[in-house]
Amino acid sequence: MDENTKSPKLSITENQTLYLYQIWPGRNRFLLNGHVMLGPQSKQGLQTLALVCLFLLEVLFLVFAGPYLWYEVTPILPSCSVSVFLSSLLLMGLTTLTEPGIVPRLEVFEALGEVPESLRTPSAGAKFCATCRIYRPPRTSHCRVCDNCVEVFDHHCPFVNTCIGKNNYKFFVMMTVSLTGLGLVNLAGLLLFFCCELTQETHSGRELVEDQTWLLSIGIAIALPVCVLTFLVSLLCAFHVKIIFRGKTTKEALTKETSSDSSTCFSQHSWFDARIKVNVNKV
Repeated sequence: MDENTKSPKLSITENQTLYLYQIWPGRNRFLLNGHVMLGPQSKQGLQTLALVCLFLLEVLFLVFAGPYLWYEVTPILPSCSVSVFLSSLLLMGLTTLTEPGIVPRLEVFEALGEVPESLRTPSAGAKFCATCRIYRPPRTSHCRVCDNCVEVFDHHCPFVNTCIGKNNYKFFVMMTVSLTGLGLVNLAGLLLFFCCELTQETHSGRELVEDQTWLLSIGIAIALPVCVLTFLVSLLCAFHVKIIFRGKTTKEALTKETSSDSSTCFSQHSWFDARIKVNVNKV
């Protein structure tokens, strides 16, 4: 939805009280009675692909090189790989499930019975969102994918299918660090496997592949995507470390925007609560 398109009114008009997630006008999905918020279902393709690749490459590494590294080199490498893999999954989950810093629309505040003064009156540098019909707080932008205004908006990440904002940015950055570490650990394990296993006359890894040519081919097939993905994620990680020290978001860095507000992406205040009760008679 274009930001200049007027937001549709909430459709329920019966005289009753419902939870906010039941009448939420954005594109988010809610599970477990509003306790879990996800991104748009139509945009979850890349998120599914990212999870499949992560699981597949980790399983292939553990099956292919894990036994040899455990018994012939050191159990530290496969153990470290599993630990960082689980850490990456946890951080991906926290990034996806943490409410990013949504600022509800005008009709939501009206249904709650009070519109904050800062959102309904213009102030210095405040921009009006025609979709949400509010004056945005500093460093807030409207995400066209989720159709929400998000405070300290960084970007919408398709690989976790959610906006990255002030409440989940720290998890996103830690996720990129963890994924970079996972790639480096697995690459180190594969390098040791090739250096030790393929230069010996007896091969403990031959239970799966008898021919050394096939062994090398499978190793390269695993190492190549791991190397490429690790390189890309490490660049992303380095970029975010850089803009953190500059006090900017991705959007501000790419658009050369400047902000007089010194708030960071680590503030925990939130305007949004999916399970707050709304009087729909006021909508």
